[in-house]
Amino acid sequence: DIETYETLHQMTSTITGHLPRETRIESLFKALFPCGSVTGAPKIRTMEIIRELENGPRGVYTGAIGFIAPTGEATFNVPIRTIELNGSTGEMGIGSGIIHDSDPEQEWRECLLKGRFLSDPAPPFSLIETLLWQPGSGYWLLTEHLERLTASAAYFRYPANPPEVLARLERLALDFASSPMRVRLTLARSGRMELDATPCPAPASITWPMPRAARAELPKVAFSSQTTDPNAPWLFHKTTRRELYDSERQRAAAEGMYEVLFTNTKGEVTEGSITSIFILHGGTLLTPAMECGLLPGVFRRYLLEHAPLPVREAILTRRNLEHAEALFVGNSVRGLVQVRLA
Repeated sequence: DIETYETLHQMTSTITGHLPRETRIESLFKALFPCGSVTGAPKIRTMEIIRELENGPRGVYTGAIGFIAPTGEATFNVPIRTIELNGSTGEMGIGSGIIHDSDPEQEWRECLLKGRFLSDPAPPFSLIETLLWQPGSGYWLLTEHLERLTASAAYFRYPANPPEVLARLERLALDFASSPMRVRLTLARSGRMELDATPCPAPASITWPMPRAARAELPKVAFSSQTTDPNAPWLFHKTTRRELYDSERQRAAAEGMYEVLFTNTKGEVTEGSITSIFILHGGTLLTPAMECGLLPGVFRRYLLEHAPLPVREAILTRRNLEHAEALFVGNSVRGLVQVRLA
């Protein structure tokens, strides 16, 4: 099984067994504890190493907390990543189960990852969806927006009610006039939903084949000097936690840029601050692969599934963009816009 938390995914196993009726609780604990995922393997030798290296008791850490009910049922857990408070101080143990072929550097990085919920706690944030409403056709790609919102809500354990979201959006649209509207939806951890609507230009029309625009007339884009971590879970969800993207977008706009583009720590192109990236290569549109660390854009999904020319994911670098036949950025509100690198 896989349990999902804000900073990591935890793999777990479920083991069942049958006990003889005469089994005593102390015998059960002696057989089960300490558990192998705590000691490492082979268990006998790792226990010897632990005794050699650790000069004091661990306390409740990796021990057991639980209860025995009057009916004879018992529930216990093994406290890991558990903060133990004593007056004005606290202590938390972090570790990993070492086996014979463990890589020390990788195990150390795993420990740091496990402690991120305490060392790098996430500030409060909301989920976001930004939708385009147009007179006559209503909300564009509404189903795709709701699916992405629901998936992110499930990941972060936010309460989401798609029928309620849909009803709220439909009520909001009753007051719209005859011009396109940009609707911003936010969903907080409490379940509170807020909607904000502002007039917006009509999206750039998509024509196939795409016209060869004069390069000098195209909007300019530039790369950010900041890189992103392809493993950061935030990059795969649209949230209000976007300080880097917002600040870099403001900086680029002040320099006359239409958009700012990002690369990850591996040098792979990922996305724009509010757009997905596409390049034309040999009659095919290429867009950065999800594994590079980027938002699953609704417009990106639309082109991958419905564009009248081939569209596929690829690992792209700056050089690919510099030598592309054409460069585009787009989202579900602005459409697909051909741009040029500054």
